[in-house]
Amino acid sequence: MLSRDQHQHLSKASTVSVRFWVTVLASESLAPGTMTTIEHGDRRIAIFNVEGELYATEDVKLQAFVYLTDGRIEGDVVVCPLDQGRFHIRSGRKLIPSAVDELKTYPVRVVDGNVEIELSSEP
Repeated sequence: MLSRDQHQHLSKASTVSVRFWVTVLASESLAPGTMTTIEHGDRRIAIFNVEGELYATEDVKLQAFVYLTDGRIEGDVVVCPLDQGRFHIRSGRKLIPSAVDELKTYPVRVVDGNVEIELSSEP
């Protein structure tokens, strides 16, 4: 029989997030200086090509009808189409005031010509 502490420890361990890689698109389909959006479950994720390097962030809904990917890329910065808020694509860091805090970022890799992002079982 488990002690109360052991039971609590096992309960916490059962909620550990699982990380996994998901193929999202062919690497040649995203030219440098462009971005696209993919959906995986209930997540909407922006994929960016910055000078040949690929990055992924959450694609946040800024208003009822506008997403961050409706904006534009300037170097390694994505610019919000509504309030001109700016986010560093590589880090997700907010560069100037915006309605949104920092962006969640996702690890990206290319395997056999396919772009993969690492997700977790927790949103």
